[in-house]
Amino acid sequence: MGLVPRAWSTTPFLRAERRWGIIEPDLLPGHELGPGQFRSTKGSADRGSGLRLFPSESRGSIKNPPSKRVSGEGTNGEVHLRLKARLTWLSLAAIMCLLMAAPASADTLYNNGPINGTITAWTLDNGSQISDSFTLGSPSTLTGAQIGLWLLSGDTAKTVDWSIGTTAFGSDISSGTAAALASTFQYNNVFGLEIYESTFSVHGSLASGTYYLTLQNLVASNGDSGYWDQNDGPSLAYANAAAQIGSESFQIYGTVTPEPASLVLLGSGMLIFAGLMRKSTS
Repeated sequence: MGLVPRAWSTTPFLRAERRWGIIEPDLLPGHELGPGQFRSTKGSADRGSGLRLFPSESRGSIKNPPSKRVSGEGTNGEVHLRLKARLTWLSLAAIMCLLMAAPASADTLYNNGPINGTITAWTLDNGSQISDSFTLGSPSTLTGAQIGLWLLSGDTAKTVDWSIGTTAFGSDISSGTAAALASTFQYNNVFGLEIYESTFSVHGSLASGTYYLTLQNLVASNGDSGYWDQNDGPSLAYANAAAQIGSESFQIYGTVTPEPASLVLLGSGMLIFAGLMRKSTS
């Protein structure tokens, strides 16, 4: 502004509009301002005291800036924390829904070993029954079984009767008649017979323990006999309700049933995690 005349020494205020506020001489009645004396806008006494910078009222005070509150939601930081907490709860709810709704995939609950194809095989028609044991380590729901079959050249296995029980040849757990067989050719063995892997559906909810799978009345496409491959696996096996024989090639499929204690543990863990997240966002 240049030099401030002495004639202004009795003037209370002199305002000069500027871009960021108002320059105002800090003059009181009776106070004299020497030639060229002023106070810098940063408040330092560069050349004495005199001028002072005030932000215009429309922009608020530097010492007391306008509040950055969002109506009804608190500060920006509070809004972020609340949003984070909501997203956490929504994520937990989504995880629980997925765990409860997702279908369980079928697992191999028991495996008595692969097809051997050379030892021998036992007929499953003309009144013959073969019963093999299997053991489950956890409560399970059965969905299917696979067996190894020997068939005459050109034959296709169509159906078989099955049962599951707590004793050999028993059916106190579940059973089925004329279960459709889905067969996959493997190779021709040294006896000139065709070797197949054949699967079919079974059902039943079982606790952990030992059970028996019994097969009979196999139907082949040409009316010929079909034979269950013997592989001498770990199972106990019996033929025609009497003689013990070497066990056969088969697998049992299904899903393991979660125990109540496991569900409680999962729920407790989710609640603890939710509590920690809520505490961190509060």
